[in-house]
Amino acid sequence: MTGFRADPSALALLLALAAMPALAQQPIQLVPPPQPLGQPAASPAASPQQPSQRLQDFYGGPVQSGGQLSPVDNAAIGIVETVASGLPGDMWRGTDRGAAIQLLDAMPGAPRSRILRDLQFRLLTTIANPPLGANPPGQDFVATRIGKLSDMGEIEAVGQMTQAAGPMSGDAAQRLNIENQLIAGDAKAACNTPMTQGSSDPFWTKLMIVCHVIAGQNAQAMLNVDLLRERGVADTGFFVAVDYALGTRSTKPPANIGTDTLSQALLRASNPKAGGTLGNETTPAQLRQIAANVAAPLAQRIEAAERGEALGVIDPRQLLELYQAGADAPGLSPQAKRRAQAVRDAVRAGDVGDKVKAMQAAFRAAEGSALFTTMARVLGEQLVKIYPEHKTAPMAADTARAMLALNDFPRAVEWYYTVAGGATIDPQYEAPTVQLWPVLQLADNVGSIPWEPGFMAKWQAQNARHPRAAQRAAVLAALLPALGEPVDRAEFNPAPATGFAAPPQQALARLAQSAQQGRVAAAVALAAQAAGETPLTQLAPATLSGIVQALRQIGLQDVARRFAVEVVLAHAL
Repeated sequence: MTGFRADPSALALLLALAAMPALAQQPIQLVPPPQPLGQPAASPAASPQQPSQRLQDFYGGPVQSGGQLSPVDNAAIGIVETVASGLPGDMWRGTDRGAAIQLLDAMPGAPRSRILRDLQFRLLTTIANPPLGANPPGQDFVATRIGKLSDMGEIEAVGQMTQAAGPMSGDAAQRLNIENQLIAGDAKAACNTPMTQGSSDPFWTKLMIVCHVIAGQNAQAMLNVDLLRERGVADTGFFVAVDYALGTRSTKPPANIGTDTLSQALLRASNPKAGGTLGNETTPAQLRQIAANVAAPLAQRIEAAERGEALGVIDPRQLLELYQAGADAPGLSPQAKRRAQAVRDAVRAGDVGDKVKAMQAAFRAAEGSALFTTMARVLGEQLVKIYPEHKTAPMAADTARAMLALNDFPRAVEWYYTVAGGATIDPQYEAPTVQLWPVLQLADNVGSIPWEPGFMAKWQAQNARHPRAAQRAAVLAALLPALGEPVDRAEFNPAPATGFAAPPQQALARLAQSAQQGRVAAAVALAAQAAGETPLTQLAPATLSGIVQALRQIGLQDVARRFAVEVVLAHAL
């Protein structure tokens, strides 16, 4: 994918502090009457009147707002036309509304596959005929779609979808609106939004506590904390956040502060320099906030931006700027410093030879931290300016793989033949040629590089020296046949390998059935579920094969190939 996200505004992250004087001047309404949800939350990077730049970049041009089409069924709303998304208008055919809501709700919030994530994004934002039937009690098809976008950190798309949907009422819709405002850094708007009364959900009491703390009404905040504890609410992470906000303002917050929206809102309002903690539970939205927080240490912002870019919520150009600013900053890990300095050197280099060396150093530093594809996107604008020649031949293999990561297959082929041509006169290019060949086969759906019997045997002999040889061979043995490539099992039939996550048998069975029945939306949702938030290098061969075959069966052959390439690049092929 070559489209990038628009930069989030750093100023939005400081609105929580700016809101404190205004909140202190007026009492907070604790239980006002509920009102229908109307306006979307303020977006830090896109006007709610226009499709976000994130969408225009992803789809390669302007997109249509679903709100302009006035669909008969409000559940049909979206912000992307079916022609742009590549999904059919009847993609929910064969799935009733209750089942559709369950499928959407079970999709991951932070998928590790950028390709499946973008497919999931299309599923959630495309204008399409909705599933048949009524919303089950207490559930809403549109609100579920918007909620999943919020989980994914798609702040701009949440605002766009909310506007397209028009007024939505109910506890879930009201909560979604408030959480989106908090994610966008607008605590003032969240605290001024009417709160649901009479709900048993502790979220509303927690929100009142957050608003009391921000307004300096500490006694009222503690009364509500006591109320929560009397009701048996056990949320250590939130209570730690309250204690931190009411007590010390040390630079380093406790490690056990909650990663939920409310706890993080308290953290940002109390100490923007703390930035937040980067644990396994840090959400995509929080990574965006930390990366854009100009008050946070550069080392922390770079770490958040690297993780966020890999998850698809950070513009690689934003990470590029952070690398350049932080190349000599204190506090970076040795690995991050190597990446930052190599990127800075690659951008500054005027001589082609120096640029090649810097880019090679950047790719080696990135690959060691499973960030090769991230580095390809960061250096993408530099890479497309370099052409195959004698001076650039040393980086030909890296560039071919980088072009595959950028979904630029024609350039990848050019660089592959540069490597293959070099192998005829220089033995140092023989190994890269053999390693690249199966990767190009996975990407090639037009026969640009003919299948050559015996090549997989060469690859297997070379791969035997790799520390993860068994896993890499097992992955290729699953992906090549799943894409219909003519693999000769007599030539290449590696033994099963360990070290993978257990295949989700139930999800894979449902995925295969949905694909066979042509239920496109259900198959897309189940493919996302099957991959989940498991790192790509841990997805079992059976899981990979099931996902690829299902995507091909529902007509998404290009997505299937891009996913396969993404997986093998993660395995450093």
